[in-house]
Amino acid sequence: MLALVKVVAILAALVWFSRRRIDFGLVMIGAAVACAVLFAVPPLKAIETMLRSPFVPTNLTSILVVGMVGVLKALMIDAGMMARVVNSLTVLVRDARAVVAVLPAFIGLLPSAGGAVMSCSMVEEASKGMGLSPEQKAAANYWYRHVIEYFIPVYPAFILASQLSATPIRTLMMLTTPAAAVHAAVGALMIFGGRRRPIQGAQPQPYPVSEPGPVSPMPSAAQRRAALRGVVINMAPIIATVLLVVVAEWHIGVALGVVIGAMLLFRWPGWARLFELARESFLSRPALMLVGILAFKEMLIQSGAVASITDYLATVGAPPLVMAMALPFTVAAVTGLTTAAVGISFPMLAGVFLTSGGSSALAAVAYVSAVAGLMTTPTHLCMVLTVDYFTADVGRLIRLLAPAVAAVLASGPLVYLLSLL
Repeated sequence: MLALVKVVAILAALVWFSRRRIDFGLVMIGAAVACAVLFAVPPLKAIETMLRSPFVPTNLTSILVVGMVGVLKALMIDAGMMARVVNSLTVLVRDARAVVAVLPAFIGLLPSAGGAVMSCSMVEEASKGMGLSPEQKAAANYWYRHVIEYFIPVYPAFILASQLSATPIRTLMMLTTPAAAVHAAVGALMIFGGRRRPIQGAQPQPYPVSEPGPVSPMPSAAQRRAALRGVVINMAPIIATVLLVVVAEWHIGVALGVVIGAMLLFRWPGWARLFELARESFLSRPALMLVGILAFKEMLIQSGAVASITDYLATVGAPPLVMAMALPFTVAAVTGLTTAAVGISFPMLAGVFLTSGGSSALAAVAYVSAVAGLMTTPTHLCMVLTVDYFTADVGRLIRLLAPAVAAVLASGPLVYLLSLL
């Protein structure tokens, strides 16, 4: 219990300092130090953990991927591709709210937190004229980026949940899809107020750029075909990356490297600009914030904080349904990682899955709870990157999303109870 109280205090301090516009990377380093102090980690071990954290293979890969995504995003912006995607979508989709939601959802097919940076610029472009606050824009990008994580097995956590619970992937997908539907619908109410926001007078610019003139409220078939070509051609780098990762099962770093290489052949920016893009991407605020987050994550593990919390939750004697919700949710909120939430909580829930009726549905509840926990925490990189891009208030963002998170959490037990009928 004491370990949980300490970690909750650290997370509350994270939000408090973040709202005062203190650099989040420094805030996370401070959180790692606070964790070491509160859990009595020896100074030498604490220093070694913090210095080693960026070079843990999985952590180093995350840093490199974030930098590579930044390079690809910058190349696409320089080529005018981002703006043309948004302009073409406004012809195909006559509701700006849907455009704002679809863009981060598609980028969510890339299982990398760095993708949040790419969808931020798209959401910014698509939401022009809608009058959304920085927190609403941040919420749209962050919330809809994760809508497919519930049911599309491109995320390692989903596959791990299937394996650890002995639930077939197709079965798990069917049981978690209702949560995705709730996620999408309730998010619209929280972020857009439920009001339809039609697009008026859009200016499509399908690739190559032409001068189509103003678009009528109901575009012609020719305009729709041109807009569809514009979306496909200008999204080609992202589509190619998604196909290489999802279909060909390439590592995301390799896929990004190939796509960036193709982009450089397509539109060479010059050595000076390329060096500038690499410097801005790999030494950017998001990359430095990621280093701080990784240091905090490693300190949580090394200090025994995560193990203490999970042990406590596992021994309180709660009903199986409550355990399946509380344990993954808490670990996800503390670590900011669904993979950690599944990897830590599912083995502890294995006995619950086996001895309870509707074990597959209970596993689905646990996985949905892990994703919901991810949506609440400033330790998750997607939230940090999004808040930083839109200069949003992290406390207001969390309050804005809280009712939607509650609705998603409630959908899990409902599916579980229906499965028992």
